[in-house]
Amino acid sequence: MAYCLATGLAAPTFIVLGFANTSIMGMLFFVAGAVAMGWLAIISAKPRFQIVRRS
Repeated sequence: MAYCLATGLAAPTFIVLGFANTSIMGMLFFVAGAVAMGWLAIISAKPRFQIVRRS
């Protein structure tokens, strides 16, 4: 659950910083995308690991 909170705070922060600092805009948007996709990967993998544990 802490990862969800961290993602919810970090991704928008990187996006705002990307718009504010045009010299490293691409890198900040890449980090924001990586954080969001990491969150999706963890959320989608969680039910799979719970099913494996029950078997």
